[in-house]
Amino acid sequence: MPSLLHEVCIRHLQGLVTTFLTDVASARSGCIGTFAENILDASSADVKLANISDKARRSPDLQFKHQDAPKPGIVIEVAYAEQGRDLEKMARQYIEGTGGDCKVVIGVDTPYHYSKSKDWTVSMWRTTFVHKEGIELPFLVATPVMLNKSFRTKDGSAVNQDCAIDVHLTDFAPDRLCQDVEPVPLQITFPELHKMASKALEARNRDMAAERAWTGGVPHNRAPRTPSPSDELRSDDEMAIRKLEYQVEEMTRKTDNDFPSPTSSGYPTSPPRGRKN
Repeated sequence: MPSLLHEVCIRHLQGLVTTFLTDVASARSGCIGTFAENILDASSADVKLANISDKARRSPDLQFKHQDAPKPGIVIEVAYAEQGRDLEKMARQYIEGTGGDCKVVIGVDTPYHYSKSKDWTVSMWRTTFVHKEGIELPFLVATPVMLNKSFRTKDGSAVNQDCAIDVHLTDFAPDRLCQDVEPVPLQITFPELHKMASKALEARNRDMAAERAWTGGVPHNRAPRTPSPSDELRSDDEMAIRKLEYQVEEMTRKTDNDFPSPTSSGYPTSPPRGRKN
């Protein structure tokens, strides 16, 4: 199950993107504002992937898609522990498995259990179509734009604070739905990512302290519980199963009695316990 740290990071990133879309929708008129309004926050809904051998679908931590597009344009994964090593593989699967409709994959790698176990890093991949001479169709490639770039060190220091993740409004949907839409920029800055990490760690530490201090809630007695109709139904089912088991045992016992015992047939038997031959 996702940890509180993991969830706080996801919600922080979700807030940044939804605020951007809301601002564009309210500030821009015409097709640009309408386009921004039509971008949906699909959260962790399943994404069906084609040509993927190990998994046919994935449930990302966060995704944004145009309401008329079958696939998300931007996917965000917040990884921890061993998952961090799989971010590049996941990015390839999203991009290749959607035929390039997923244009951007952002991966944040967190230390999860211990804040000082490793740096906080972010990576980003973009859909790229590579043309080669003599080949009609281009090759679809998940191109790394940024790989494991630290924004918070093991000791909590902010680093690379002049860097940012750069995406555009046109990254949220396939090109066929982006006609006449300007590539309005969205920057997720490293100072903002460091703020996210600090907030997530503080929330986790407060939660751990509160859990240690918890004494069971308000002193109370447990009220007697009246069996519900479903409970009574289960009880009836159990009685029926026991009755059936008893009938099977009786039939087995009767069948066994119809055959001679091993001793009467001349079969060897084990000596009684405690007696030596």
